[in-house]
Amino acid sequence: MFNLLVWLITVACFAVALRATYLIAFERALTGSKSKKDPFDFPLADANPVALPASDGDKPDAAAELDEARQRNRDLVREVATLKEELHTSQSTAQSLQDRLDAMARRQGELSNEERARSAEFELAQIRSIYQNGAQHGDLSERREEALRQISEIEGEMAGLFSNRPARGGDECNEPAPQQTDGDAVEREELRRQLAERVRVHSEISDENLRLRGEIGALEHQLRDQAAEQQQVRRAQQSLSEIVAKLQALTNTTVELQRSLEANLGEPTSDRANSVESGTIQVER
Repeated sequence: MFNLLVWLITVACFAVALRATYLIAFERALTGSKSKKDPFDFPLADANPVALPASDGDKPDAAAELDEARQRNRDLVREVATLKEELHTSQSTAQSLQDRLDAMARRQGELSNEERARSAEFELAQIRSIYQNGAQHGDLSERREEALRQISEIEGEMAGLFSNRPARGGDECNEPAPQQTDGDAVEREELRRQLAERVRVHSEISDENLRLRGEIGALEHQLRDQAAEQQQVRRAQQSLSEIVAKLQALTNTTVELQRSLEANLGEPTSDRANSVESGTIQVER
């Protein structure tokens, strides 16, 4: 979009330069200059007013109209230069904001990836903890079942002994319940500490992500402001189109003025006519 706008302004400036060169060539043709210098070598700022002879009543008015047309042409050229400077400044600001937004988006993507990795590690640690706790509980259940089975066997043997020897009594045999080892407690405590650390890191990453989202929101607000500036640039482009249209109308008026002056002067020389025709052909090209 910006490249297209720059191209349009460049074409408009080139058209203004061509029209200005045509006016200079036309003025020199009216004064009967015999110089062989290329009319395109004269910049617009160096163009001097043409002093036309005032033998007829319409010549001073025609010279004044030419001076006014030349001044309007210079004003249009200055306005085009101002619009180009404003466009360049706006384009630089937009590019800077876009670079910052891209950097923030890349940073947010990196933090999002890190957050997902931390979340995956946290979930894996939770699953591992649940599995280990379940495995430990399963070991204890197996130990209890083994102890109960042994107790049942002992009680069966004791019942057989009591049936064979009713006078004798026996002591009740009890198997102590399996106890949890210190190594398992230390491992669970270490796992809890790792889980707490991962939760803390996850919270920090979430806070950083929220902060970056706030900065991205501020950048989006700046981009909206930049869009408003671009709207102003588009309005300036429209104004430039109107200026080009006015310049075209001014050129048409100049051509009509040339014809009127030739009619008033009566006998334009062949060299003057050929010079004007050559300048017209070059401008059209």
